[in-house]
Amino acid sequence: MNGFIFCKFLKREPGKIRKEFSELLNLRKTIIFYESLHRIIKTISICANVFGRNVRICLVRERNS
Repeated sequence: MNGFIFCKFLKREPGKIRKEFSELLNLRKTIIFYESLHRIIKTISICANVFGRNVRICLVRERNS
């Protein structure tokens, strides 16, 4: 794995998120994206369905100053 892809915010609809993840499926790079706190559980579930259960995920929250 070499480098990373920054995708900003994902689409809101589950089908569109699934499509975005599917387009990234064959990349051997770290994928970075923003997601809102109230949608993160659904997005992780979609991620696991597209990338498989063995995908490594790191959740990071911005720091409030």
